Amino acid sequence: MKWSAQVLEIQYKKYIASSLRPLLWLMLVFGLALVWAMTWYELERSRASYLREVENSTRFQAQAFAESATSAIKRLDAMLLDLRTQWDGHPDQFAGQIKRRQQYMEDIAFQVAVIDADGWLAYSNLAVSRDRVYLGERAHFRAHLDGGDRLFISQPVKGKVSGKWSIQFTRPILIDGRLRGVLVASVSPGAVAAYSEKIAQGATSTVVADSGEIIAREPDFAGAMGKKIVGAPYLTPQAPLSGSFRRQAQVDGVERIYGFYRLPAYGLSFVIGHAVDQVLMPFFSHRRVVLSSAAGVSIVFAAFMLFLFRSLALRAEMGKRLHDSQAMLTSAVDTIGEAFVIYDQDDRLAYFNERYRQYYLSSSDLLVRGKTFEEIVRTGAERGQYKEAIGRVDEWIAERLAAHRSGNTEFIHQVDDGRWLRVLERRTPEGFTVGFRVDVTELYAAKEAAEAANQAKSSFLAMMSHEIRTPMNGILGMAQLLLMPGVSIDERNDYARIILNSGQTLLTLLNDVLDLSKIEAGKLALSDAVFDPKQLVDETVMLFSGPVHDKELEVRANWRGEAGARYRADSIRLRQMLSNLVSNAVKFTAQGFVDIEATEVSRDERGAILEFSVRDSGIGISSGQQSQLFRPFSQADSSTTREFGGTGLGLSIVRRLAEMMGGDVGVESQSGQGARFWFRIRAGIVGAGEERRQALRGKTQEALFEPASPSLLGRVLVVEDNQINRKVVSAMLHKQGFAVEVAENGLEALTAISSGRRPDLILMDVQMPVMDGLEATRLIRDWENDKALPRLPVVALSAAAFAEDQQRCLAAGMDDFLAKPINHAELLGMIGKWTGRLRAR
Repeated sequence: MKWSAQVLEIQYKKYIASSLRPLLWLMLVFGLALVWAMTWYELERSRASYLREVENSTRFQAQAFAESATSAIKRLDAMLLDLRTQWDGHPDQFAGQIKRRQQYMEDIAFQVAVIDADGWLAYSNLAVSRDRVYLGERAHFRAHLDGGDRLFISQPVKGKVSGKWSIQFTRPILIDGRLRGVLVASVSPGAVAAYSEKIAQGATSTVVADSGEIIAREPDFAGAMGKKIVGAPYLTPQAPLSGSFRRQAQVDGVERIYGFYRLPAYGLSFVIGHAVDQVLMPFFSHRRVVLSSAAGVSIVFAAFMLFLFRSLALRAEMGKRLHDSQAMLTSAVDTIGEAFVIYDQDDRLAYFNERYRQYYLSSSDLLVRGKTFEEIVRTGAERGQYKEAIGRVDEWIAERLAAHRSGNTEFIHQVDDGRWLRVLERRTPEGFTVGFRVDVTELYAAKEAAEAANQAKSSFLAMMSHEIRTPMNGILGMAQLLLMPGVSIDERNDYARIILNSGQTLLTLLNDVLDLSKIEAGKLALSDAVFDPKQLVDETVMLFSGPVHDKELEVRANWRGEAGARYRADSIRLRQMLSNLVSNAVKFTAQGFVDIEATEVSRDERGAILEFSVRDSGIGISSGQQSQLFRPFSQADSSTTREFGGTGLGLSIVRRLAEMMGGDVGVESQSGQGARFWFRIRAGIVGAGEERRQALRGKTQEALFEPASPSLLGRVLVVEDNQINRKVVSAMLHKQGFAVEVAENGLEALTAISSGRRPDLILMDVQMPVMDGLEATRLIRDWENDKALPRLPVVALSAAAFAEDQQRCLAAGMDDFLAKPINHAELLGMIGKWTGRLRAR
């Protein structure tokens, strides 16, 4: 019985101790909170009382300062009104009047001066310089030029006679309503601010103009010179007559409590400021006493309460330390944000976090404490969780166990959900195996993407090298044959035609690359024009009449829509898209037909959906190869033994343009059975009678021109640094009967024009040494404006064909733009446009 009672007593004491501990802590916290709440209340009340008292006193001090200053200003004004009646233009007589009033005014003004009507100093009671002194630029003189009679108070200025800083109080001297001079009384800024010394000792006194300029300040007027007060309450449009505020001074950075009083009649505010630190000195002493008392009470109370439950705290300390260490481990693992696992000395699962379970969902039912590592891994491999273990489970398990038991493992593997995990495992000195699983899926995907991009770049360079070298071989080979002796006229024409076709192939390749780069950069702008879909299809067929005739193909074009229908879209890009499809169809069709169709699929309030399709009887495309289409630099057959050339850019450009026009692209084909390529775009609907203009017909052959009249042919100045380009352009113009002058850079062109040459047209290269075409054009335009000469037409020649390049040329003063390489028909058309000297034949 006695042993049982002791057991019950111990249990009862444990119960009492555990139940009293929270109560004692609550009493300690509540008691300390009460003591310090009362302390805080007392300190806040005392501090607010000190500040409120100072705010009220500074308001009254500022008002007294302003009233004292007002009295002085009125005295000065009365003195000026009296003295200006004594001025008759004779300084000697006026000096006598000043001496008789010296005693009356010496306490407020240290100088009295007169400025005559022309701004020259006519009199000063101080020593006058031998040289005449001009004060006409001073604000206190210019303020009276409007003829008004008012008292003007200037900002502090340094006197040319006295050499002192002073505030000028001025009145105009008016005789018969005309200004005969200005009477000036100079007052020291220190004297103005000194009125506050008896009112508020130890404070700063400042006089501020409504503009914020500091008129006077004591102490440290010199430090305030030239400074302007910003954001003060008395400078706002609706500022009260008086008030107080607290802020950090803009002059010396000291925080002060300010009182102000405004005198709107004079545009001045009088401000008294007390440093907060000085104001609160009594409060700081009181605060030390209060805080010391509160601290003493708190220490006594806390010591008493701590004594009561110290035994309970010591008993719980060991349990708390154990709990804290476990919480720290869990928190550290969770904070890392990665999967974490621990296996014990027997290689059994001891701990894992939730992230570890999420990474291995397929085997999450196996993640039970006590399961062996081999059991968990083997079951996961049999379920197909590890891709590298499929088909070789036992071999993979042996490799995995060996790596795991080595105690120093690091590798990357892929799990069944596609995630790539980096596995790190280390053995602790106590024999535990600690492991991390880091998700590196994004890094691995980036690595694969970089490798794919590198491979794509290599493939692109190889393809472009092949596509460029093929026409270059034709150009260089035929050029060498042309240079050989004994070449007949027919052979020469054939060689020249091959060179021309090879050059056009290179230009098409360049244009495709530029178009794709502009589309991907978002710099390709679509135009909006009315077009006839039937006419667009027919004209596209005409473009391929030569290749079609050579291969003896049957070409059928059909518009399956309303006759005469008109739509609004970018017809130039539509023709480019349709031409790409027709070009591919002709290329891949050895015999048979090519059908070109256009139709209106649907229409709504936003416009119509048009479909353009090209069907052929060519080699066709397998379903596996179709996935490679419509991507840049991709072809159905990308092997080195492919029969057909090309970069694969055409279909990619068609897809991008169709998407920009609100549509899509597609293909229907089987290997060996031909193919049907189509694209759809959204176009605006043109109502009947709204627009009947025919779309401009593209020329499939080079336009031919002839001179309008030999007597009307003019001169052309060709500005080009490249000798071959100069020769090409000059030869084209000579063939048409133009007189051609050449310049090798912009400076030579500028010299020729400024020396009096007046050609009918200037063809100006943009990039040249010495002086480029843009700078030369700007200088020519400036010269024409200076000489009042008519504007010479200037056409830019440039290999840079982007829209921003054209805009840069027009901004420099050029009139038009012609892209290199130069097309003969486009060159003659440009000359005809700006000179009117050619007509088509």
